This record gives sequence, C-alpha cells and structure tokens, in this order.
Amino acid sequence: MSSTDLVPSTGAQAVQATAPSEGRQFLTFRIGGEEYGLDILRVQEIRSYESPTRVANAPHFVKGVVNLRGVIVPILDLRLRLGQPGEYNAFTVVIVLNVGGRIVGIVVDSVSDVLELSADEIKPRPEVPAAMDARFITGLGKIGERMLILLDIEAMIKSPGGSRFGKRFPEQFNPSLREGVLAEAAQRKSVSAHCLNLGNIAFQQRQHCD
Repeated sequence: MSSTDLVPSTGAQAVQATAPSEGRQFLTFRIGGEEYGLDILRVQEIRSYESPTRVANAPHFVKGVVNLRGVIVPILDLRLRLGQPGEYNAFTVVIVLNVGGRIVGIVVDSVSDVLELSADEIKPRPEVPAAMDARFITGLGKIGERMLILLDIEAMIKSPGGSRFGKRFPEQFNPSLREGVLAEAAQRKSVSAHCLNLGNIAFQQRQHCD
C-alpha cells in the first residue's frame, strides 16, 4: 500500500507556510458526481486502497481495520456513509485523517488536488432539503466553475452513526484486535516472501536447464 504525506502536523515551517495567507486550504476529492473538500490540517496522508481486515458486527460503512505502521486504523467508506455505491478500482484511495486525536481512514473515489479558498470564496451552506445532513456541511466553495461541498468530517464521524464506528474500534486500546491484525499482516508478508522465493527458484531452474 503506497502513501503520500501531505502536510506536517506541527513545526515552525507549517506556521510560516500558512501565516502570509488569510485563506484556508482544502483537500478536494470526488464521490460519484460530486466534489468535496475537507480541511487539509486534518489530513495525515493519502494511501492506495487495499482490503482491510473485517471486524464482526461493524456498521455497513466500516470496511474494517488496517495496520498502519503499528497503529490499528479503522477504515470508513465515506461513499457508503453518504448513501452512495462503493466501487473499488485503481483510483480508489484512503485519506488518513487525524480527527480528535484519533487516526481514521476514509475511502473516496479519487483525490483531486489541494485548493486555497479565501473567505469570499466560501459561501454559507444552503438552507434547502438535501441528501446529506446539513450538520456535516460547513459551506460551499466556489472557484470558477467548480463547486465544492465543504465537509465537517469530525461532526460526521461523531454523529450517531459515526460514534458507533468510533466505539467499535478503540484502535490501540483493544489488544486482541491489534494482535489479530498484526498477525494477519505478518502472514500476508510471509506468503508474499514465500511466493517470491518460489519465483526465484523457478527462475534458477530455467537458467540451469538453458
């Protein structure tokens, strides 16, 4: 699983980089035909999607957990959370977030780019019936012809559905879950190494025959 680090979480460089501008930066991504944005400061990294370890009795939008450098990270499919179908292909990615001190991964169709929006470019959320709960929308970002739905990802995760998600997966505080995921990761690594070894043996045998 490859990853792309986006922003430092602390340090003077991060302060200096954002101090000159009064705008806010958002990571933009797509779900279905809509484009969304979330606060870039929530983003820890972006990773390609791989099937997580399933956990029994989890909500339907929770795909399972993955081992991220020794930390057990729950994976939430944001598409299913928003009532959209979840299709997995080469563009599907996981955005790893730090939400309230907890590391969480959300699955989206694709990531677009990072945009800086000024206060004038962020409009209030519309007061009209919508498929998404208005509590999860902080506003609408408009740049040229692009319209972004700006999400309050923390509110979404802490909502009634999201809080069940959080309670089911206390990350590193559940030793049995942690050990199970780490064991599965080790097993996958062992199988991969075994397959590579078999491939090397077969290659050597072909050379010997030649």
